[in-house]
Amino acid sequence: MLDEINNLENKNTYSSSNNFSNNENYKNLDDKHIFRLSNFDGPLDLLVSLIKEKNISIFDVDLYELATQYLEIIKKIEFYEIDIASEYLVMAATLLQLKARMLLQDEEVVEEIKQEKKRLLEQIAEYEKFKEIAIVLKENEDSRQNLFSKEPEEHDDFKRVVDNSVLDGYSSSSKLVVTLRKMFERTYSEMVRNITISTVAVSPEKQKERIIHLFFNKNELLFEEVFNVPSMGHFVITLLAILDLARQEIVFIEQYEDEGVIKIKKGPKYE
Repeated sequence: MLDEINNLENKNTYSSSNNFSNNENYKNLDDKHIFRLSNFDGPLDLLVSLIKEKNISIFDVDLYELATQYLEIIKKIEFYEIDIASEYLVMAATLLQLKARMLLQDEEVVEEIKQEKKRLLEQIAEYEKFKEIAIVLKENEDSRQNLFSKEPEEHDDFKRVVDNSVLDGYSSSSKLVVTLRKMFERTYSEMVRNITISTVAVSPEKQKERIIHLFFNKNELLFEEVFNVPSMGHFVITLLAILDLARQEIVFIEQYEDEGVIKIKKGPKYE
């Protein structure tokens, strides 16, 4: 096959200002380190490389000149590369046939030659597009290699433990109402019967200070200690103070059973 290419090439002469001999990247083809078929993915890859050297569009390339350059390269194939050269030789035969028909300038086959040239250039252009897509996909693959996934974990270890005996800033409104109703009914059921209207000269802030002071040297207080106040007005103010302290988690209210002892303890944010 290589001998046939050499014989046919020697019979044809074609000159161009941009022909193969003027291509700096391929002047030294006799140097075995300059060109290797193994550096390309196939004949179309080689043709795309030759076209890019000219910095022109694929459809503007001189196909005769391109065929000449390709055939010059094929003639330089090293013996040890013959095993990977079969598809390159098939393309060489196609280009050689097309080049010969172009030289003959037979008017009867001019249109046919145009169609062959168009099909070949479209094939090269399509290959170049796929090659560009392959590069993008490879970059995406490389980026994906830097991403790591992990199996989902059980969330039970992260759930907040709910102690139904504790009334704190996370307690539901219904639980708050029930607990406070029981506190009120049990301790002040008798007092409610003899309510008198009076001016209460104390604020929730003052009562909060009083409650915090009651914790001096103590970690918990009984309900009766905190709500030992002289009037219903004081009771309401003290209740508001306790609720605000519980909301801020400075204290929490604890009762382990219905009608059981109600305790007020230091919360996690007590200072």
